[in-house]
Amino acid sequence: MSLWKRFEERLARRRAADEGAKLKIARNALARALDEEAEKLNGGKMIESMLLGLVAYRVGKKIQYDGAAGKTDSPEANELLSRKYRAGWTLDG
Repeated sequence: MSLWKRFEERLARRRAADEGAKLKIARNALARALDEEAEKLNGGKMIESMLLGLVAYRVGKKIQYDGAAGKTDSPEANELLSRKYRAGWTLDG
């Protein structure tokens, strides 16, 4: 086998190894990003549960929460989920 042929084969193997390493790095980065996003979502759910527990404590009874609507089955608890702003200090939306 000629020297040039061996060189081309080694170069092809090295390029394949480099591509494999790059692919592995990209997969790991994607997995880390997905894990971080999952942690954020789980953290948000945990905080929401804790805050709803405080609302139930203040109302003094168990409440049922509809996350999609953002409301509970208790009018007293619903009042604690939002606030009324003074004139001039309103939030749009």
